[in-house]
Amino acid sequence: MATPALALRYTDEQYASKSEVSKSLGTSMIDALWDQIQSYRQQFSRLLSIETVDQHHFYIVLTPVILERVLSIERQLMKALGTMSQSGSMQRIHPELLPLFRPM
Repeated sequence: MATPALALRYTDEQYASKSEVSKSLGTSMIDALWDQIQSYRQQFSRLLSIETVDQHHFYIVLTPVILERVLSIERQLMKALGTMSQSGSMQRIHPELLPLFRPM
């Protein structure tokens, strides 16, 4: 089944809520479109091991476009941390947080 352009637009370009999609399109009649958006997102949805106080699960949606953005940010962050490490700037980070900033 082909993925409608609007499902891609409101997921990959702008991860919009139902009310944001409705506002953007200027109509409240978006149930069919919202079903397509949710169907597209569900293909890339992963259950996280955390849940709310009342036991509702959290999910993350990582479409190829979203995943590439995340990986790009990770590369930029690792590059910046490498530069900070070489310049001695890591000493300004609280000692308890340092293990979080070490490359694996």
